[in-house]
Amino acid sequence: MFEIKQRDIAGRIGILNIKGKRLETPTILPVINPNKLTIDPKDIKDRYRINAIITNAYIIYSKPEIRERILEIGIHKYLDFNGIIETDSGSYQMLHYKKDLDIDNKTIVEFQIEIGSDIINVLDIPTDIDKTYEEAKEELKITLERIRESIEIRNRISKDTWINGAIQGGTFIDLRRESAIEVSKLPVDIYAIGTIVPYLIKYRFLDLFKTIIEPRILLPLNKPVHLFGVGHTLILPLSVSIGSDIFDSASYVLFAEDDRIITNYGTFKLDELEDFYIETKNKSYHTSEIKEMEKKERVKILSEANLYYLVKEISIIKDAIKNQYLMDLVCYKAHMHRSVYEATRYILENYYNWLKSLDPIRKRSGITYYGDLLEIRVEVRRALERLKERVDIRDMEYLYDYVFPFNSLKNDRKI
Repeated sequence: MFEIKQRDIAGRIGILNIKGKRLETPTILPVINPNKLTIDPKDIKDRYRINAIITNAYIIYSKPEIRERILEIGIHKYLDFNGIIETDSGSYQMLHYKKDLDIDNKTIVEFQIEIGSDIINVLDIPTDIDKTYEEAKEELKITLERIRESIEIRNRISKDTWINGAIQGGTFIDLRRESAIEVSKLPVDIYAIGTIVPYLIKYRFLDLFKTIIEPRILLPLNKPVHLFGVGHTLILPLSVSIGSDIFDSASYVLFAEDDRIITNYGTFKLDELEDFYIETKNKSYHTSEIKEMEKKERVKILSEANLYYLVKEISIIKDAIKNQYLMDLVCYKAHMHRSVYEATRYILENYYNWLKSLDPIRKRSGITYYGDLLEIRVEVRRALERLKERVDIRDMEYLYDYVFPFNSLKNDRKI
């Protein structure tokens, strides 16, 4: 069950109940490598208050010594994590290493259920950005067949296990739209938009959101949406503002291994920071301290710091939805990176009617001025429309002092 509690723009605070476990969205699922626990899963739940993680069922299946142990005691006991565990099928490995896996969809789906996963993924085909239209269309066909097969397996073995419906189609928007339409007809529990990490890695955020938004607007609103592999503070607010609920990422560890630090206002290399305090859940470290650490200890501290900043960003986003200033946060982030700005402007300019249909008319907070994005904000465009429909133009100047959202700007008459 997915219950929406509060809304702002297309973002929402939602409650998931999976096998008796409660999860509030938006949320980010840290990726846990079962072979290498940089941060202990129990600490993730106890210290960071994260009630859901994701791990890779294919890696587990490929290691007989781990596989047999987890089949015996279950994935929750093995990882010492009593929250929600989602498992990946190995599709990312297929994309990342560009090779077929030595396992079929039926086997990996059954395995995920057998080890007690709460949310499972099918062995979908992640169409890379260099594939032709014909290749993408064929791979989408296979993905849809595998989703249907997986639903039958789930219904036969464990009906209370949730299943992701992967949205694929490569770089081809019409295939992405087709995928969204077909998957929305199926009894999946979560809609998962896949193969967007290649854009994320290269900071091609405009292309990223063009790929996300078209299938998103075609998906029903009564189920959560998962963006595979998205875990960066710069784009989480915009992602949530278009109705994304669940994110997963290994960025907190991968960036740490490369001596990179995720903050709420961008990513930095450790050697670029001279006088900077890096926060973790329990302690702050000066960059000079971290630079003197051995590699293993440094990676652990930076991983904890990166996870802390990601969790902090999610908490800020939740507060922004609850107090209805999410668009302020989106605009603020847009001015931190040109590619984020381009993506934000593209969404606001081209999807106004869809956003307007979901955005609450009355809000608890006013509007902050963030440059030229002000004039295309949903609240401003809608307010102007409503004024023109209801008010004589000769009375407009007088009403600006009293009508939301312009009353928040009345001290700056130029605006």
